[in-house]
Amino acid sequence: MAIDLDQKNLDIIKILEKNARTSNVEIAKKINISEGAVRRRINLLIKENFIRLVGITNPLKMGFNTEALIGIKVDTDQLPNVAENLNAIEKIRWQSSTTGSFDIFIWVALENQKQLGSFILTIGKIPGVQRTETFVSLGRFGDPE
Repeated sequence: MAIDLDQKNLDIIKILEKNARTSNVEIAKKINISEGAVRRRINLLIKENFIRLVGITNPLKMGFNTEALIGIKVDTDQLPNVAENLNAIEKIRWQSSTTGSFDIFIWVALENQKQLGSFILTIGKIPGVQRTETFVSLGRFGDPE
C-alpha cells in the first residue's frame, strides 16, 4: 500500500521527531484527527520505512565522555571494504558516505581520550584508509545537561 505523505502525516512525523514518546491521543489533539487515525498512520509510516521509533542513549550518562566526528579518506576502489569494516565496529554510532575532502564520516562515543587515540589507530589500519582527521566534540547545543 502506497503512503500519501500529506500534511497530517508530515505533522505526525514532526511531532515524533521532537518526542517519540508523544501519545497517540496527544498527537490526535494537536493535529485534529482521531486517535485511531493517528495509530493507523504511525503503523503505516513504520511499515513503509518512513520512520523508525528507536531509543537514543545519552553517551555521557552511559559513561562515554569523549565523542568525536572522524573524517576518513579512502582509496576509491576500497570504499565498500572500508565501510564494511567500519560497520563491524561497535563504538561507531553512525557512518555516512560523503563528498568533499573525506569519503566517509563516522561519529564515535568512547569512555576517554586514550580510547579515542587507540580507536583512531585501529581505523588507520583498515586496508584502503589513506588518512583520518578527528574533530572532538566539546558539547552539543540544546542538549540537557
